[in-house]
Amino acid sequence: MKSWRLCAQLRAALIRRRLLSGKHSIASVVGSTGFQSTSAFSTAFSRVVGYPPGQVRGATRTMDL
Repeated sequence: MKSWRLCAQLRAALIRRRLLSGKHSIASVVGSTGFQSTSAFSTAFSRVVGYPPGQVRGATRTMDL
């Protein structure tokens, strides 16, 4: 596995964990992980994880019900 790919996967796992905690909004995660825009973040996250970050946030809202 390429080192950049591993780095991207680890970064995505950290972001996913933050989103699943329900304590962080997508906007706050974008800023705290070094992305310049929400669009760039969403594209990168989707490329690595296979689904958009909004789906993770939606899952946490569903679990809260």
